[in-house]
Amino acid sequence: MAAVHLFPFSVAQDCSINSQTFLHVSPETREEHRHKSLDTLQTVVRGRRLVGLDVKLPDTVQGHLWKEKDDDDQHVWVKQKASKIDRFVLWKKDTAPSDQDPRLKSIENWLNVAECIHEPIPLE
Repeated sequence: MAAVHLFPFSVAQDCSINSQTFLHVSPETREEHRHKSLDTLQTVVRGRRLVGLDVKLPDTVQGHLWKEKDDDDQHVWVKQKASKIDRFVLWKKDTAPSDQDPRLKSIENWLNVAECIHEPIPLE
């Protein structure tokens, strides 16, 4: 499974990087930063401490990574092989995200909407 990280910042680049060189993730050891039910992780990015939650997607959800492939001046979206997503890490600066984090809530809300629009409509 692919590792997906949602950082609390953006990077002004649109390219792949070797994340194993730059991203060293370890379990969070400080009790005050640990989440009650999710695995809590820590790392340092560009000198800034980040604390993250390892969030598992519901079994009913399939996530996929996509990459853009240029084919004779046509932009075609091609599914990247072996890149299913079943979890992601939600990062926050200095302390772990709470259950009320707006990014986590927006994902939960989107999943609820997606479930509703894909639910079969009964014929009466």
